[in-house]
Amino acid sequence: MYAFRWRGEALAFLRRFRNELAARPVWLFHSGPLGETADQPQRTPKAVGRLAAAVGAKEPVTFAGRITPDTAKGLMAKRMAKGPMAGDYRNWDRIHEWADEVARSLHEEETHAPRQD
Repeated sequence: MYAFRWRGEALAFLRRFRNELAARPVWLFHSGPLGETADQPQRTPKAVGRLAAAVGAKEPVTFAGRITPDTAKGLMAKRMAKGPMAGDYRNWDRIHEWADEVARSLHEEETHAPRQD
């Protein structure tokens, strides 16, 4: 997520594969918030929310991001990487908890799915 927007390629993917994604479990996440408020709840961009609903995904989850001078690309990112937002704000415990929740949901669905012999 950049400036509270998803990359165009990600939105195009959801639009292009809308029907295929709607036929299976889907979880979406984005990362990007930086600085002292990076771990606070973020709003989902409207276009993403609409596409998430269209494919039957739960509300997308936001994870804090990382920006450092050695990884920053583009003028704005390079400026941010030298200022107060620079750093790694990712909360790996929260990311792992979310991934575990996805895995549990998939396992439960597989366990409760009718057998097709």
